[in-house]
Amino acid sequence: MGTVDGAHSRALRAGFLDISGRFFDNLGHTDSRPLRQTGNDKLTLEDILLTIGLHKAAYKKIMVASVRVTTLRGFDKLIESLGGDAAKLCSESGLDVSIFKSADGLMAYEKQLFLLEHCATELNTPDLGLRVSKAQDMEVLGPLAVAMQNSTSISDAMNCAAAYMYVVSPALKLDIEDADDGTELRVAIHLPRVTPSNAIQAYDKTIAMVYRVLSLLAKEQFEPLAVFLPHRALCSPETYEQHFKIPVHFDADRCALKVSKACMAINLESGNEHIKQIALDYLRQEYPAPEAPFTEQVEMVILRTLGTDSCNRENVSSALALHPKTMQRQLQAEGASFNHILDKVRQKRADYYLRRTKVPLVQVAALIGYSDQTTLSRSCMRWFGVPPRKLRSEPRQSAA
Repeated sequence: MGTVDGAHSRALRAGFLDISGRFFDNLGHTDSRPLRQTGNDKLTLEDILLTIGLHKAAYKKIMVASVRVTTLRGFDKLIESLGGDAAKLCSESGLDVSIFKSADGLMAYEKQLFLLEHCATELNTPDLGLRVSKAQDMEVLGPLAVAMQNSTSISDAMNCAAAYMYVVSPALKLDIEDADDGTELRVAIHLPRVTPSNAIQAYDKTIAMVYRVLSLLAKEQFEPLAVFLPHRALCSPETYEQHFKIPVHFDADRCALKVSKACMAINLESGNEHIKQIALDYLRQEYPAPEAPFTEQVEMVILRTLGTDSCNRENVSSALALHPKTMQRQLQAEGASFNHILDKVRQKRADYYLRRTKVPLVQVAALIGYSDQTTLSRSCMRWFGVPPRKLRSEPRQSAA
């Protein structure tokens, strides 16, 4: 196995600074005193902002960049199998190892990038990103997988993926480029100061996941032609070719998987246009695009974590890669507050469960994050003017 050289490791750490989370934790600090000390170096907020190439005024314009925890499914077990201490390595990257128990949780994408590179370096495993992808399946895409699996063709499915990749992470971009000798599926990670040279493991994992998804959809008709990686080979080229089973080109100007045009034209037997449209309607309703108002972005994270221990101000702001105070200021700028949005989401979900399902009231209370049924009853009186049982007995209508 090859090695990850020390120069790469030092460049990674210097480039990301506190990308493991401490940068965002300190963003609310506005004086010139040092925020932290590493060795003999003292960094002020101004130092950090200048190093990352941002001004404070520009920070609010950064794309909110969370990513689904499921994109690292099985990561903790993989680390342990490589002889590493998953809890320790996660902690050093600003994460709690328990996050991997979340079925539909979110994490700051910057922290995932740092975690991957940090573990690859510490465990001397330069092909870590490729190894992670082996434990993945369609489920890592969440509700987007339903739309893709019910598309009429591979081309249709990948167009769905390109249009709704932000459901996996707003920082991920998938482009489809046709050429005379095939079709390229190109991926890119759009984050400040993140380049293919300091996020090698993330790029490897992402393109390997595209390869895996296509192979699952196309099955025995899968016809990949080549992989293009925008970095040098960190280990033997044979390691990469053994994984992809096709030629791999390094130091390319893109991160891409090329497949045959015949592969893109494959019809999917599982295709169901009706189910696909239902899935797309759900995606449009529940997952606002990255350019949506910040209030809607916060609402999306609350909706996806409602009823779990992660549904609180600190964890929601962390999923959005923000300090809680920064999130609060951005919400105030739009005339909203975290508590107001949380209450609004609870009301919508309570309306759905009570009018359209037979879920027991005690479970409805838990699903919307209440510890008891009494609190649900009080909230229903405030929201709807009637208790839960009365609301459930009324004729069904569309959820609010």
